[in-house]
Amino acid sequence: MLPEQWQMIPNLGIAVLVTWDFMSDYGTKIAVLNSARRECQDLETEWRQLWLDVDSAAVTDSDIRERNKELSRRLGRATIPMDVHVKVSEKINVATTADAYRVTEDRYATR
Repeated sequence: MLPEQWQMIPNLGIAVLVTWDFMSDYGTKIAVLNSARRECQDLETEWRQLWLDVDSAAVTDSDIRERNKELSRRLGRATIPMDVHVKVSEKINVATTADAYRVTEDRYATR
């Protein structure tokens, strides 16, 4: 059996590898997340306007559907780089998705 101080080496090695993975290419991760955040903020504004335009007589249903499809495409383009450069925690993803649905429902639900 290894002396007690030698038994810590595998644990320290794992800690170093996890830290290294997180810190490596940190600038790229931050840039990707900031870019997605900015685009999502713009999209939120445009979706709010689209939501207001739904009741407008000047806007057709097909126009609303087309604008919504274009906004959805832009959302996909904005978030695709995150799939490549940022790892996802499934536990955090489930919790934040539930929170996002709650906020969206509170904000846009018909009362």
